[in-house]
Amino acid sequence: MNDAIAICQIVQSKRTDIQLDESTTFTMHASFGLAEFSPTISVTELFLRADSALYEAKEKTKYGYCIL
Repeated sequence: MNDAIAICQIVQSKRTDIQLDESTTFTMHASFGLAEFSPTISVTELFLRADSALYEAKEKTKYGYCIL
């Protein structure tokens, strides 16, 4: 899980302003949902946990990550 968190932090540090034209600039942000694999849960449950974590991260911050 530490590697996944490190990757999220690297991607977040690369967010940047994007200039579309002379008057339009926007900042790209990214949110991440992380779920830890366990042999006792199904792949479907793993994805559902990651999806829930993503929505929680989006609710709490403009950009960030959440682990479930």
